Amino acid sequence: MQQKIFYSWLLLFILTVIISVATRQSVAINSAHLLLIILGLMLALDSIVHLYFRLIILSWPKTTFKVKHSEIQHISDDSDKNSRWKANFELEYEVNGHSYPKVNHEFNDPIHATEIVADLYVKEVCDGIHGTEVYYNPQSPDEAYINPGIEIGYLSKLVLGIVVIIIPTLSMSGYLIWR
Repeated sequence: MQQKIFYSWLLLFILTVIISVATRQSVAINSAHLLLIILGLMLALDSIVHLYFRLIILSWPKTTFKVKHSEIQHISDDSDKNSRWKANFELEYEVNGHSYPKVNHEFNDPIHATEIVADLYVKEVCDGIHGTEVYYNPQSPDEAYINPGIEIGYLSKLVLGIVVIIIPTLSMSGYLIWR
């Protein structure tokens, strides 16, 4: 859904920029500015919602997880020149005497250049070097996160959204003049 909205916005923006460059009409130029402001608002709002949710998770109770199963998966493309290794983990945690599996989590994300490095990573995760606790939702204990902190990508997206709002606003108000 978000991709469809973005692609529709992008097509409208490109057409508006082409028209504003070709005609140099203030209405077309201001329309391009407004579309940029809308993009900035969408970026900033998405970041704020995500960051707020991540902060809420930090107030959830924590419990210890254990690695129930781990495996190393060989990943290669058709040419087999870019051979990579991926560690997969199945974690398990307990809340009020009930066990919950955690299969999709950030420990499964890194891709490793060699099997030896992937094997070392598996040992680090099993030894608890990358964490030993999950934050679980008290209303729905099957929902849990390992590292719910603020991600730098969303902070960057928030800053970009604010910049994308400010520049066209300054341009439309006459404080920023393009020559």
